[in-house]
Amino acid sequence: MNSSQATTEKATLFGHPPGIFTLFFAEMWERFSYYGMRSLLVFYMIKGFLGYGDSDAYTVYGAYTALVYMTPFFGGILADRLLGARRAVVLGGLLMAAGHLMMTIENKLAFFTALALLILGNGFFKPNISAIVGSLYPAGSPKRDGGFTIFYMGINLGAAMSPLLCGYIGETYGWHYGFGLATIGMLVGVAVFVAPALLSQLALTAVAVLAAANIFFRPYLNEAEVLLCGVGLLALLVVSGGLCFVQLSGRRVSWSLVTQTAARIVIGVGAVLAAWGLIQYRPENPFSTGVNVCTAVSLLIAAVVAWVALGRGGVPERAGSAPDEDRLRRPVVGWLRSEWAVYAGTLAAVPVFALLVSGFALVTGETRAVSLIPEALITRVQSAGAAGEILAVVATEMSKPAGLVLMLCGLAAALYLLVETFRLDRVARERMFVVLILTFFSMLFWSFFEQAGSSVNNFTDRNVDRVLEKRHITRADVGSSIRMRIPPDTTDPELKKLPLLSQEQLGFPIASERLKNQIADAVRSEELRKAKLQQKELTPEELDDLVRSVSEEPRLTISALTYLRAAAGQPDATPQDKIVVWRVTEEHIGMGIGGSEIPASVLQAANPIYILLFGLAFTALWGFLDARGWEPSTPTKFSLGLLQLGLGFGAFWYGAYVADERGMTTLSWLLLGYLLQTTGELCLSPVGLSMVTKLSPPRLVSTVMGAWFLATAFSQFLAAIIAQFTGVEGGDGGAAVIPIPKETVAVYGSVFGKIALAAMISAGICFLLSPLLTRWMHSDEPA
Repeated sequence: MNSSQATTEKATLFGHPPGIFTLFFAEMWERFSYYGMRSLLVFYMIKGFLGYGDSDAYTVYGAYTALVYMTPFFGGILADRLLGARRAVVLGGLLMAAGHLMMTIENKLAFFTALALLILGNGFFKPNISAIVGSLYPAGSPKRDGGFTIFYMGINLGAAMSPLLCGYIGETYGWHYGFGLATIGMLVGVAVFVAPALLSQLALTAVAVLAAANIFFRPYLNEAEVLLCGVGLLALLVVSGGLCFVQLSGRRVSWSLVTQTAARIVIGVGAVLAAWGLIQYRPENPFSTGVNVCTAVSLLIAAVVAWVALGRGGVPERAGSAPDEDRLRRPVVGWLRSEWAVYAGTLAAVPVFALLVSGFALVTGETRAVSLIPEALITRVQSAGAAGEILAVVATEMSKPAGLVLMLCGLAAALYLLVETFRLDRVARERMFVVLILTFFSMLFWSFFEQAGSSVNNFTDRNVDRVLEKRHITRADVGSSIRMRIPPDTTDPELKKLPLLSQEQLGFPIASERLKNQIADAVRSEELRKAKLQQKELTPEELDDLVRSVSEEPRLTISALTYLRAAAGQPDATPQDKIVVWRVTEEHIGMGIGGSEIPASVLQAANPIYILLFGLAFTALWGFLDARGWEPSTPTKFSLGLLQLGLGFGAFWYGAYVADERGMTTLSWLLLGYLLQTTGELCLSPVGLSMVTKLSPPRLVSTVMGAWFLATAFSQFLAAIIAQFTGVEGGDGGAAVIPIPKETVAVYGSVFGKIALAAMISAGICFLLSPLLTRWMHSDEPA
């Protein structure tokens, strides 16, 4: 992109160029798709066809999130030097749409290929749509910060919607429904962005409609038909993508009444359908109703504003254009043009990233990622006590493919920046020291914060009471049998009348042999189905061991509940597969019955909703303090962010500490923890990138920005290493049994307490360094 050329327009809305509202919706739908998949990823690996244990799921999750944050550095370089931001955004969006679509296919190769497509797509999309936002405003415009605030609201509206829709529908009705919604969201986002390229827009919208139809009719298709539909949709997506790039090459962008109307229809219909989904598909309780309705209203208001803005124009013609169109057409080898060489190289990188994110498990056929350190050596180190156990986990994860790539890139970047720093004059050198030190504290912050998608997600699933029960078992119920439904939601009116077999029953004794046999049958059928999907042999002895490990547990575990729900959700499930008979004994007195259960993934919406509520308030607060000369320095804001993050984990720890006799804690401690983490994020996150651009020497700004994102990538991987210490599955990875809540709550509480302590100690160190760092910033001297 020719970043130096800002595009100005005569027509504005609320003082901002109308293109910002088009980008708002494009980014909103992209974040909807990303966070929708992210909210389900760990649960899908553990509860879905892969059947991973906590350790293996955390390893893949960490590799994925780390690589997702590493690729934007390279995507930004390719856009700046060759493609331009507009083409890069379209390429990234198409890759991510293909990735989400492949996630709906229950196949190991398809799963890791999907993750690779998402990693590469994010690398092109994420940095470049932000660059286009900046290009809408002339240099020095006082409206620029406001424009990025509007854009930031779009990010968080999409992030808030996705767990409420993708998370709820994926956990309630089936994983492929959640991933399918993410696919549709991404396609709508790209369709909004490519306006006014009308043919491309119509083609992408058509693929989105067909993807929706595929989701709806999927339960009626066999495995071959599901695969055929998936391949067909991918082929249509490739054709639509080719049309996008043909229209983007060598044509002028013009906004006519027809193209404005098409863009308005895409935005309006998408917003109305999403709002309807938020209201229609939700847990039946006042809390969920209020949150979903408020989110739906916010979405519709944003759609109305965008509708009005589109009447005044869209993203300008030159915004995000390639720096040199002739260079794009120049052949690299023979007839292969530079532009198409980038696309071909990106596709060639897909298998490389699939191998990295799988830890070469696709080659070895094993569940676990390849590690360079022999297992015998790791076992010896683990036997050396607590310190040895920590060292063993860190060394194991860092010696896996993704860890090695990150470590080598990190060391190279750190050494290069240190060498360059010591070549600078005193003022520039001290400013670089501030950048490097605060980058380290930022890395710590995000490595703790990003437990949200892994260990905190599992803690929410296993130990947070998410059921609003209608009544409790009394002594009068002892000796009776209660029929309960297994599916969380159903269209069968008779089945819907029955109370739900839910989290309320976890940890209570199973007093019925019939229920134990039903669990055994569910385990057997699901494991055979998974083995068939993964095309692996499962011996009768292995199957019997799995069945016994789950069905012979005297109390109901989350593993048993997961198998029952999976079996009840199959197209060939009988009415008997959807009902259990719970025999009541004296040990069940006080157990909750009925009500609705909030899926754990839905609660990941707490953070973005808090940001929507408090983001503008924090902006106003900093402005108020600045006007009076009281605004904290950047290092002090970092220390405040770490302190509040520590207090948030302190709330998680205390919630685990005061859990009831079953090992369940109340939802209020989780929501309080998320609130404190969010206020910490609002102290640290907005000032980070600004600090990098202000303090870095002009000739090193891009390099330091890349190092900042690389540090964020490393923090994602470090977060996965920390999460390894919360692994609670019984057995050695694979299809493992999750113990009852009473046995898991102390594990989570212990780790969260240590994170809280580490975050608060880090905050204290950062606060003590603040005067020195503030002095080294040399705010009174020119950059």
